[in-house]
Order: sequence, then structure tokens, then C-alpha cells
Amino acid sequence: MLTFIQQQKKSMMPFMKNVLVKHNVKGALSIKNHSRIVLTVRAGNINFLSSYIPLMGENKKLNYLDVRLHSDKQFTLSRFKPGKARDFISDCYDVLMKSNWDNSEPELDNFNVGWYASIMIGNEKKPYELKAS
Repeated sequence: MLTFIQQQKKSMMPFMKNVLVKHNVKGALSIKNHSRIVLTVRAGNINFLSSYIPLMGENKKLNYLDVRLHSDKQFTLSRFKPGKARDFISDCYDVLMKSNWDNSEPELDNFNVGWYASIMIGNEKKPYELKAS
């Protein structure tokens, strides 16, 4: 029997595969800590690191990115310059956050979401492989 988050991941798979093919990127979906759906992007011809706008205090010299998807799509997209990377993140956001909800009350320390989502561009052990277009 599948848990709720496993069912959500399974329903996203065909749509995410279409996004990866459309943007010519290699990646895979996984579940972390029973509450987060993660798209790990391994290789492609989109230069995410040069398109990323770091927040104050973030390390600018990393060779990977962990993009936590916010319930506000424009906030998430504002962290990337217009172009291929932003278009890819937007398409992934639409798939990862479809049918998700956020009824959180941070002032009351009550967090009620369907699931958390993030996009990992490479990781600490194996950086994103940028291929020539």
C-alpha cells in the first residue's frame, strides 16, 4: 500500500518526465523525510548556477543548488534571471505543486501543507553536469 506522498509522487512522474524531455535535462523524483518531494537534476544544457540570484547570506561559490519551492510561485521564480533556467523552474513548479495546499498559520506555529517540494541542481557529492548545447 502506498502512502499519500508516494501516491503524489507517482501521479507526478509522467508530467515531470515530459518537462525533463522538453528542456533536455536529466533528473529523477525522490521522497525525503516522508514529507518532501525532491526533483534532483543531474545533467543538461541549462546553466542554473549563472542564472541563480542568491539571497543575502547564501554561499555564492557552491557547485550545487537546493531550490526550496515556496507556496508563492513568483517568490520562487524571482531567484532566477529570466531565461531557460527560470522557464524550467516554472514548469517544474507547476508539476510539483499541483494539487498541493498550504493552510499554514506561522504566527501560531501551525504548519499544514500537503507536502514540501524542492529542486536539487546537482548535490554535494556529484555536481550538476553542464553539457554543451
